Amino acid sequence: MAPRLLLAGLTPSVVAKITDLRINGLHIDHAMDNLRFRKLQSLDLSDCHSVDEKTFNALEFGQMITEINLSETKVSEEAIVALATHCKHNLRKLIMLPCGAADSVEQGIKALATNCPNLIEFRLDVIRVEIRAIMELVQSCKKLQILVLGGVDVNNEDSLLDELMHTICVNIGESICALDVREWTISDQAVIDLVSACHNLNKLVLRYCRNVNDDCITKICQNLAGTLRHLDVANCPLVTPSGIMTAEEELVNCRIIHASRLLL
Repeated sequence: MAPRLLLAGLTPSVVAKITDLRINGLHIDHAMDNLRFRKLQSLDLSDCHSVDEKTFNALEFGQMITEINLSETKVSEEAIVALATHCKHNLRKLIMLPCGAADSVEQGIKALATNCPNLIEFRLDVIRVEIRAIMELVQSCKKLQILVLGGVDVNNEDSLLDELMHTICVNIGESICALDVREWTISDQAVIDLVSACHNLNKLVLRYCRNVNDDCITKICQNLAGTLRHLDVANCPLVTPSGIMTAEEELVNCRIIHASRLLL
């Protein structure tokens, strides 16, 4: 049954009591318009179609919501702005991984930075994103614990990537526990500075990061032994078998994913 027909068949009192709503793989068709979701806390629209700003402009939407999943959706930047505007301080978790969004979601991320400072988990995978917008988000959301930017085509100068890593160290170094920056061309020094500042990291994904080398592995071992539980350095061409052997010896109870092949 289409979500619009299903929700239209519910009485206002039932809609008002819904705390978790999952609509997956269907056309939204503004199904939530004019419905009073007074207690909605978690919304999962994975793989849905027609997710736009009107989806998040429904009456009283976002008054209590803390978690939103937009994975596999083709969400517009305007929709992200509307989401941030309605959810505000309540939003704790936003997943857009993967997300076939517009070419850029810069204004959407800036709206999140302005309106949603209490985010603790943010997962993003879009076609393109401006690093300075991510910096604003990190500077605003100082409680971030999980930050996933893996697979993002950042389309920025490499120096900005290192600047973002520094922003992470300064603003969320104490809170961050999981970081995924796969495919980024960050420098080895940026990685060393990161693991020296972020002592609560238990998951670090550096897959396909071309500049990660054995010195990075040594610093990871020195700073995160006993804390790190997941390290992914697969397809990092400068990490040698010797570096992996060191990690396996020093990082106790840590799952290490390393290269099955090296990029040329």
